[in-house]
Amino acid sequence: MGAVALSYELEVNGFSYPASFSAGCVNTVLMRLLRRWENLRRAARPCEDAKGERPLVVFLCAPPGAGKSTLGQFLVRLAGDVGCCEGLQCLGMDGFHHAQAYLSSHAVTMPQGMGPVCLAAIKGAPESFDLAGLTGALRRLRAGSREPWPRYDRRIHDVVADAVPIVGDVVLVEGNWLLLDEPGWCDLRLLCDDAVFLRASEEQLRDRLVRRKVKGGLAPAEALAHYRRVDGPNVRRILDAHGEADVTLDLVGEGDVRWVLP
Repeated sequence: MGAVALSYELEVNGFSYPASFSAGCVNTVLMRLLRRWENLRRAARPCEDAKGERPLVVFLCAPPGAGKSTLGQFLVRLAGDVGCCEGLQCLGMDGFHHAQAYLSSHAVTMPQGMGPVCLAAIKGAPESFDLAGLTGALRRLRAGSREPWPRYDRRIHDVVADAVPIVGDVVLVEGNWLLLDEPGWCDLRLLCDDAVFLRASEEQLRDRLVRRKVKGGLAPAEALAHYRRVDGPNVRRILDAHGEADVTLDLVGEGDVRWVLP
């Protein structure tokens, strides 16, 4: 890979942007993940020309702001370029947000005792997702169904149904709550073949999320207020209550990741 960073132009949630990882990260972490999933796929499907079998399902879970969507799409591009785990496809669980009309017309009492709170005001929290829909889709995927996956489009701030055909032999599902250790959510862990958790400190995540909001047009004070009201509680919720992963990574620096466990 050489000594320089590897960069790709990625598209996530309707927007294109450049992303890069250092050569050391690519060689010691990202390639290790791809080889791991390729080996798991081969073990599950020893006959290379087998058709119609279910894909290997991998979870990539991380707190808001850790860069999981970027990491997932970067791994797809890398897999195609290096010829390892070439059938990798990345799908976001954000497509299972309730529709904006639903969020605007429904309220919920939060675990902290707050409520009733309009779901639109806490969009991104577990309560704003269609957990039953996500669970059903994952079960059908594990059974070999290739029904299209919904996509969340940040340009319209809403869900687009049946937007993504599922074509991968290895399907990487990324999201904040896939390993959440709370009733209902914890059952998702049984619906994947491998699970990765990307850790980061709350301080790292706060700085990244506030910068993201400022870049999007908010004043610094508004961005910090949004973090305290919305993003901060979500960050602490998954950091404090996530289930066990097969692989644990740490966010380091401005975006690289480090292998921690196993």
